[in-house]
Amino acid sequence: MYFILTNTLSILAIIVMFIGSIVIEKFSYKRLTIYNITVLGVLTALSIIFTNIIGYNINIMGSRFMIGNFIIFLAGMLFGPIAGILNGIAADLVGTIINSAGQFNAGFMLIKVVYGVMGALVFLDRKNSWWIFKSTIYMGIALFLHLMVLNPLLMITTYTEVSSFETFFQYYWLNLLGTFPKPGVPKPLLFIIELPIYVSSSIVSFRVIYFSVARIPNRQGTIWCAKSGDLGSILRKKKKVLAIEHQENNVLSHQKDLQEINPDE
Repeated sequence: MYFILTNTLSILAIIVMFIGSIVIEKFSYKRLTIYNITVLGVLTALSIIFTNIIGYNINIMGSRFMIGNFIIFLAGMLFGPIAGILNGIAADLVGTIINSAGQFNAGFMLIKVVYGVMGALVFLDRKNSWWIFKSTIYMGIALFLHLMVLNPLLMITTYTEVSSFETFFQYYWLNLLGTFPKPGVPKPLLFIIELPIYVSSSIVSFRVIYFSVARIPNRQGTIWCAKSGDLGSILRKKKKVLAIEHQENNVLSHQKDLQEINPDE
């Protein structure tokens, strides 16, 4: 009964978030560019690899680290809530096929969708100067909902028959403490470990990808993270690096010219 209920509510939540994303993003077919589709496809593949191939093989004290979730968050940051939701759905479906053990539960898909939506909220408003701070906050919210709310609820409804609220809260605390359904790292400690890893990975990856975003002429109309203008903090650092490289090239060129003029020296 509870298994069916959680699946139904999870699917409804995903549908509501998808409809809300269409309204917020004001989706246009102009966003379906070759660049967007290519990068989103690569990010989806990476999230599947990092979560279902690498993540399932990283077992520390009985807990698995699904490090691919930050890539779903990154997809939302770059391309908006719809892309984040689609990335999360695709990653979960393919992951279910790869790791076919157990039964499908839409609640775990909802967890991945939440990461994608939270990533998109970083650039929902026009204040791009606070994007690192907002990335930390929204990643923290997504990870908290994942570890402290949704995952314990899904574990309880999947592995037990809850007969009362007392039984529910008993299993809930056991899951948070890392003793149910099997021994592992306590959820609060897991939150403290994963949050800085997820945040730093998202920020570094975003900075790298944004250099290619800045080369697109019509990026404000096609890419979510650039809809309110360029991120000057990133581009200024890039310009400084290019200026230094240009100066170094000029010095090397000048030295080469001097050697050609005075070959005996």
